Amino acid sequence: RFIRSGLGKPVSLAYVGAIPADPAVERAVCKRQLLTAAHPEAPAARALMAVAACLEATAPSPSERRALPACSVIGGVPGCRLT
Repeated sequence: RFIRSGLGKPVSLAYVGAIPADPAVERAVCKRQLLTAAHPEAPAARALMAVAACLEATAPSPSERRALPACSVIGGVPGCRLT
């Protein structure tokens, strides 16, 4: 599937990381706990925090987000609003 902006132009997606398979995820889910709180040193928790830090560092400011058009996914999947 291809993502396009509200203007019909392709959206550039940057790779920010991957979350590895980790048994700590299942343990946290079964206990209804947040992974990063229950198992902060688990590989998946550390990777999740790294991805979150990357996204936070590159996120547009609130005023920049309001100026962005809605995006949609080709293939009938509902679009998203970045506000």
